[in-house]
Amino acid sequence: MPVRMNLTSVKIRRQRATSALHDDPAFKAPRTAVQWDAEIVLRCQVEIDSWNSYAATHSGSAERSSGHLTFSKAYLDAKGIVLRVGDRITAVLDKGAAYTTTDFRVVQVRPTGRLPNPTLVIVAFTHDGESKGGP
Repeated sequence: MPVRMNLTSVKIRRQRATSALHDDPAFKAPRTAVQWDAEIVLRCQVEIDSWNSYAATHSGSAERSSGHLTFSKAYLDAKGIVLRVGDRITAVLDKGAAYTTTDFRVVQVRPTGRLPNPTLVIVAFTHDGESKGGP
């Protein structure tokens, strides 16, 4: 049975860890430097759970957004794309055919559907207003 989805385009920047290490001045410990691949455009269904809501933090109010992307596993496999925790969603195509710039961080990637052959991939994301180290 085919999967029916309301597809839109998103721009994603995947991170790749390098083996080059440097000292973190705050903790005096080595850490892995992160490099970012070029932006790629993928088609998926976007579900925004909360958009620009505010929450109290120790440093004042912080803007928070969250949601998830739903991809067809066959689509990602055909493109040879593997999404990972830490990747960034940099833009979402809105209804006016223009991209809305975002800074969402992928926090979970999970296959779903009937096992052992899941048909969908759910990519959960968040933006906490204090994210660092993005592209």
